[in-house]
Amino acid sequence: MKKLHGVHLAHHKNTENSASVPLPLPKLVRIPMSMHIGAPCTPLVKPRDTVLVGQKIGDTDAFMAVPIHSGVSGKVKAVSTYRMSNGRTCPMVEIETDGEQTVSPDVCPPAVTDKGVSSRQCGKADWWAWAVQASPLT
Repeated sequence: MKKLHGVHLAHHKNTENSASVPLPLPKLVRIPMSMHIGAPCTPLVKPRDTVLVGQKIGDTDAFMAVPIHSGVSGKVKAVSTYRMSNGRTCPMVEIETDGEQTVSPDVCPPAVTDKGVSSRQCGKADWWAWAVQASPLT
């Protein structure tokens, strides 16, 4: 019986020596209120509201759901309906970015100690919102 050993490719990319290039912010960001398997969130913002990076823009008390936070700062253009890939619909928040990327004062880093990382909270923000928005270590 012949044994197959699979395909062995060289582990090289054509971009391995290229510098990283930051992408510009889009002018409009659409954030659906369902980005997980749980129930969709209810938008906490309305049109013409100003939002900051890390600010909670959607929340729910339903089982298996987590809050949605903004990844950009700017003004809410609209709260509309979004059709997902499974055919269902959910609310969506459209944000016109301001290019400032102002971070919400509710966002804070986790407390790192010799015992590990604790989910300390600043104000009402969840600590993991900070982790998503944190700058890379230099």
